[in-house]
Amino acid sequence: MFEAMEDDLGDHASDSHVIVSGRIISLRGMGRASFLDLRDGSGTIQVLLRENVLEQAYGLLENLDLGDFLEVIGPVMRTRTGQVTIEAHDMPFAIQMYAPASRKMAWSTRR
Repeated sequence: MFEAMEDDLGDHASDSHVIVSGRIISLRGMGRASFLDLRDGSGTIQVLLRENVLEQAYGLLENLDLGDFLEVIGPVMRTRTGQVTIEAHDMPFAIQMYAPASRKMAWSTRR
């Protein structure tokens, strides 16, 4: 699905910002940058979060966990490995989940 979105945006993909929201199914921290995967009813997308881009909003990651809902705004890009990714430039909202994540999410990991 997101490859189709990238194709639709064409050469303007890096200039156009998209809004995506979904449940966090994995979190991977790497110092001043982190990756997470968001899933909604249409699929899964990787999100890149950089401390120097998000500034104070980057601190929000400490409070997020698997199953929480998150919305991100940013351009569609490809990582060095070729994976379609949204580089988050803003995180307008996050909703914490109060009940434990379902067993369907048990395979997801937080690193």
